[in-house]
Amino acid sequence: MEFKPAKCPNCGGNLQVPPDLKTAKCMYCGTNFLIEQAIKLAGVKINLDNLFILADTARDTSNYKEAYNYYTRILEVDSDNYKAWYGKAISAGWQSTPDNLRLQEAVKGIEIAISKTPNDKIEFLKKEASADLNNLANANFKLAFKNIFNNMNEENYRKFIRFSKYIVSTFELSFKYDPNDKKILDNIIHVIKTYTTIFTSQGKSFSLSNRILKEEERYLLQTKERIKQLDPNYLKKPKHLNTRYISIGNIIFISVIFILIGLFVWFQNH
Repeated sequence: MEFKPAKCPNCGGNLQVPPDLKTAKCMYCGTNFLIEQAIKLAGVKINLDNLFILADTARDTSNYKEAYNYYTRILEVDSDNYKAWYGKAISAGWQSTPDNLRLQEAVKGIEIAISKTPNDKIEFLKKEASADLNNLANANFKLAFKNIFNNMNEENYRKFIRFSKYIVSTFELSFKYDPNDKKILDNIIHVIKTYTTIFTSQGKSFSLSNRILKEEERYLLQTKERIKQLDPNYLKKPKHLNTRYISIGNIIFISVIFILIGLFVWFQNH
C-alpha cells in the first residue's frame, strides 16, 4: 500500500497516510481528518496555537507524557519558545518513577526556559518555577525514599545519598527563585535529617562517615539560621498555660455541674 506524507489539520502532527482513503484518525491527538486536506497541509507551518492548547490541556489533566510530546514538537519549530521549554521541563519531572527519576531533566529545562524568558516576564516565571521545583523535589524524594526502602543494598544506598543531595540543591534553586518561602528551607532540613539517619536491612547498617555527618550538621545549623532570619520565632518554645490552674478550673466546673444537677433533682422531688 502506498503512503504519502501528511500533516494533521488539528495538531500539526507529521503523518504517513494512504491516499486512496477519505478519512483517518491522527495518532497524536485522536482527531478525525480528511486525508486529502492533510496531504495538502504537509510542509505547511504547524499551528503553534493549537499545539499549545493541546499541550497545556494535557498538562493540566496530568497527562504528562502527552504534554511532553506536544511541547517537544513546538520546540522543533520554535526552539526559543520559553513557555514550551518550561512546559516540557515540568512534564518531564512529573513522569519520574522510582527507576527513572527525571528531576535533573526538569531542572535543566526550567533553567533554559528562564534564560529565554523576556525581561518583563522573568520575575513572574521565577516565582512559578520556585513553587514547581519545590513540589517536584518533594515528589521525587518520596519516590527515591520508597525505592531505597524497598531495595536496600550498598549500591542503592549510595545512589539514594547522591540523589538526596541533588534534591537539596534543587530546593536551593527553588529558594533562590523565591527567597521568602520558609517552607523550602524546612524541606531541606527534612531531607537532610532523612538521609543522615542510619538505615538497616537484614542486620546490615548503612550510614555516612563521621566527617560527612559533621558537614551535614553544619549545613543544618546554617539552614536553621536562615529560617530564623525569615521567622524570628522559629524554634522558640511556646508559652504553655499553667496546668495547675487548668486542673483547678476543671474541678470547679465539674463541681458546679454536680451542684446544679443536685438542685434540679431536689426541685423535682419537692
